[in-house]
Amino acid sequence: MRRLSSSSLKMYRRCPQQWKLKYVDRLPEAPKPFFNLGTAVHAALEAFYRGRVAGPPPLDEVLAAFREAFDPEAYPTEEETERRRADGLAMTRAFYEKHAAGFRPALAVEKHLFFEVEGVAFTGYVDRIDKLGEARIGIVDYKTGGSFDLDRVRTEPQLTLYQLGTEQKFGMDVGRLALYHVPSQTPFEVERHGEEQVERVRGMVREAARGIEAGAFEPKPGHHCRWCDFRPFCPAFADEYPENWLQEPSPPAPTHAEAAALADRYGELKAREKELSRELAEVRERLEAFFEATGERAASGAGYRVKASRKEEWRIGDDEALRELLEPLGLWERVLTTRVDWRRKAALAEDAELPEEVREACRELASRKVTWRLTPGEVEGEGDSEE
Repeated sequence: MRRLSSSSLKMYRRCPQQWKLKYVDRLPEAPKPFFNLGTAVHAALEAFYRGRVAGPPPLDEVLAAFREAFDPEAYPTEEETERRRADGLAMTRAFYEKHAAGFRPALAVEKHLFFEVEGVAFTGYVDRIDKLGEARIGIVDYKTGGSFDLDRVRTEPQLTLYQLGTEQKFGMDVGRLALYHVPSQTPFEVERHGEEQVERVRGMVREAARGIEAGAFEPKPGHHCRWCDFRPFCPAFADEYPENWLQEPSPPAPTHAEAAALADRYGELKAREKELSRELAEVRERLEAFFEATGERAASGAGYRVKASRKEEWRIGDDEALRELLEPLGLWERVLTTRVDWRRKAALAEDAELPEEVREACRELASRKVTWRLTPGEVEGEGDSEE
């Protein structure tokens, strides 16, 4: 079963058919302008804490992070764009003014977690994790939307899942959970979720996992359907969108005789595929050697011309050694996505923002990787001209 997140679990519970159309059928969703503001504010607050130990960065740096993440094309009018931009900058300034003077470094920001609940794989990003002492941590999730109260914090499944995930990851108890309402600069905090709430969420996970594995994707019509991007493709609304439900009949399955011929052809093609792959690799290797030795970037034959482009970059293979180097400096998170990202690792070797001794240590862990891109094309005849 695919890895779940708190949002995908919430979607399955709201409407299994919506979950199927998004995650199984992979139908595209319409852009959501209201997400843009939250994304930009999150980027600014991440910049406030990321890699900081002695104190916060300058306000201008935090505001720049907001501006970089804010997409002015997300809104239908220039007026709304400017209003949203002003709202986001005001929230960012207010957060800075409230937290800069008494700055406390975060244990982690935008922490990507991989964990299991009831045998189901989960993933999620925790906005901020604070250390509350020697063996306790606190979880903070930023909210930029409408108002809420403490009851939501006490019963929010997302926070329960993050509690389980961070305890698995860090080996420390969660002592505090908070939803931070950024527009009002108000933290809504509660103690860790108790066993009753944890078991309630575990039950949600078990129920959803059983349904997904059984292919139970029945629609659940409700008020949420008004904003669902997938309504035209939902069987509950087939009468409203008949054009999406008039399908061409599927071709008949092959007969035994046709299947026998297909099996032979498939086997022949696979055998040729292996042979051609080996030969192609050998020819490619020889061409790369030619381009490397001569410095030329094209080779022409009677029928084809192959153009080449060369790229050389750092590759760091020893993740554990790199982690030992970067974690004490608060830089390990910079190379993480869903896994350790080789592009982010490679960038460390030339990152002008890092001390030279750190860059040099990264280069000692790295090797130079050369890759070639070869582009074949037919040789033009004598009567052809190149535009």
